[in-house]
Amino acid sequence: MISLSPRRAARHGGGPSGKSSAGHDQVTEFAWRVHGAQASWANNADVKASILLALEGGALYAVISALGAGGILARSGSRLYPVFAAIGISALLLAIISAAIAVFPRLGQKDRGRAGRGHGPQVIYFGALRRWNTTELVSYIAGLAEGEELDMLSQQLTEMARHNWAKHRWVQLSLILSLTGILIIAVTAATAL
Repeated sequence: MISLSPRRAARHGGGPSGKSSAGHDQVTEFAWRVHGAQASWANNADVKASILLALEGGALYAVISALGAGGILARSGSRLYPVFAAIGISALLLAIISAAIAVFPRLGQKDRGRAGRGHGPQVIYFGALRRWNTTELVSYIAGLAEGEELDMLSQQLTEMARHNWAKHRWVQLSLILSLTGILIIAVTAATAL
C-alpha cells in the first residue's frame, strides 16, 4: 500500500497515519477476492473449451476417416445417410467454432486509450496499463483517493463477468453441438449397419 502524507491522508479519508478506514479496506479486499474468482472462472472456461476443441477435432477426424473409401460409415446404402452425416459433421464444425470463440482472447476496445468506460484512467486491465509510462503510473497511483481503487476494480469486475459469461455460454454451446453431432452420426451409422 502506498503511504500518504498526513495532509493527503486526511483529504482521502484516512487518519494521520495514512491508514484508510477498516471497512473500506475490507470491501476492497473482498473485491480483490472476487477478482481472483473471476480470473479462476475464466481459466476454467478456457481449459474446458481447449479440451472440447481437441476432442471435437478428433471426433471430426474420425468421422471423416470413417466416411472415406473402405470406412465403416462409407458402406451405408441408405439415401438419407449422407444427409444425416452432413448434419452431424456440420454440428461438429459449429462446435469447434464455438470452442475456438470461447478461448479466443478478448482484449477490449482499441480506441479507448487509457480511459476506462466513463470512469477515468484504468490501471487494473493489462491492455490499458501497457500504455502508461512508469513515472506517470506511479504519480497516478499515489494520487488515488480511497474510493477510486474500488471504482476501478468494480469496473474491471463487471467487464470480467461479461467476458466470463460469454466464455461459458460458448463452451456450453460447443458441448451441446458436439454431443448432438456425434449422436446424429452414431444413430445414423447404427441404423445403417
